[in-house]
Amino acid sequence: MTDGAPVPYRWLRLPAFAILAVLLADMLASQIVRAASEEAWDALVREASAACQMASELEQPRVVWTSPAYEHQAALLITGKWPQTHMKGEQGYMLCLFDKQTAKVEIQEVDAQLFK
Repeated sequence: MTDGAPVPYRWLRLPAFAILAVLLADMLASQIVRAASEEAWDALVREASAACQMASELEQPRVVWTSPAYEHQAALLITGKWPQTHMKGEQGYMLCLFDKQTAKVEIQEVDAQLFK
């Protein structure tokens, strides 16, 4: 114990420790993810990309972001041109969730203003 004098920056110890613990846990998790074969991840991303591009119904669809690291789903961001005439070929964005077990796709439009 101290004799009543405040210990400077004592409150920083806990947050710094917590941040360090989170960083270490993240590093460990990334090593576990890397333990899966690269071929399996690549095959999953190819399958999810093809399914999501088809489900998006956009013209010239392409995957601009992917994260297959979720337990049951892979998340992808698809972009392309809207096929409807009234959309005048504007860029569209779709968030796609690909179920790893059933290969079903859930897709939702994402507001293009988020990317401008």
